[in-house]
Amino acid sequence: MVERKVSRRVLAAASELARGRPTPFYLFDAGAAAESARRSRSAAREIGRLDVFYPWKCNRHPGLLAAVAREGLGAEVTSLRDLAAALAAGLAGGRIVFQGPAKDPSSLDRALACGAWIVADSAEDAAAILGRARALGGKPRYLLRLRAAACQPEQQGFGMVAAEVVAVARRAVEQRQAAPEGLAFHLGTGLTSVAPYSSALREAAELAKRLGSLGIRVRVLDLGGGFAAAGEARRDTRGRAPKVPPLERFVRRVAAEAARAFPGARLLVEPGRAVASDAFHLVSRVIRVRGKRVYVDASRLSHAFFVPRGKHPFRPIPFRGSRTRRSQIAGPLPVGLDVLSSSEAIGLPREGDLLVIGSVGAYNLIASNEWAGDRAEVVEIEAMARLAGD
Repeated sequence: MVERKVSRRVLAAASELARGRPTPFYLFDAGAAAESARRSRSAAREIGRLDVFYPWKCNRHPGLLAAVAREGLGAEVTSLRDLAAALAAGLAGGRIVFQGPAKDPSSLDRALACGAWIVADSAEDAAAILGRARALGGKPRYLLRLRAAACQPEQQGFGMVAAEVVAVARRAVEQRQAAPEGLAFHLGTGLTSVAPYSSALREAAELAKRLGSLGIRVRVLDLGGGFAAAGEARRDTRGRAPKVPPLERFVRRVAAEAARAFPGARLLVEPGRAVASDAFHLVSRVIRVRGKRVYVDASRLSHAFFVPRGKHPFRPIPFRGSRTRRSQIAGPLPVGLDVLSSSEAIGLPREGDLLVIGSVGAYNLIASNEWAGDRAEVVEIEAMARLAGD
């Protein structure tokens, strides 16, 4: 089982910052984000030809983006707005990967103009990229996305099987258009084993041989993301949370296998969940206790939609009563979907107590909405130190 903790530093900050501040709010720890980004970069330094990109769709809070940029991570973006923001932040084209199955002409024009890496998701997508490049009189830097057999079911609708990749590449050669720079794949999310990456790399290596027969060398390989986060390990079909390897070790092992399979190729990797997750925690307040059901003012539907899918730590402030007693935790909306957890050992909380839900930085903030009221404020953990100095 994964060890689930919320640090004393985070709990102390939550308790201090909740005084006189409405709950729920997100507690942002920029230091945790920087440390996670730093760990992924340490693997990149060892491999040498590995570049790390943070996917903005995971969480685009400005403080988080600034923290990962300071650590040298590039940006993986899926919209024109994010592409423009990444460029405005000073990221050069080569430090941007532009993804998505349906890129509009304006987005493609901007990506082509700045020299970003563009991932072609389908034959139609590749045709659109090449068509816009021809209209602009430039040469695109694009990769063909392989739908690897090892990808999770939710990813099976994206990318191309090997035969489709070869057909797109052959068409480019025959029509004397720009050839792809290489391949890309994305296997899913919350992965805890190197095995799916190993399988996808074997499939990509076989595909590279077929492309080689067309005179196309795979110079770039995008390994995608999918690396699990320890604080929110995704449950399996039986509700169990797996053991999660440290991010730097995970990235290093995957990249080392890729380097052996593709000697000389530039490698791209895109950890999102493993970077953002532990940088945000949701601070809520108990508003009602009814038997073994504890209601809090944080709503799953507004603030923590993905929490029930993972094994997050729930920490009451203060802790009262038995550590063996388990409670269901629900938000304020009168619908079954607003249950945050069906069973958590949080003792015997009382109305007015705090409940901190740890490691919610991946996708929860970006999916937040006003169904249960106002959007939750984001408060930096450093604000506690500033308050102490006033």
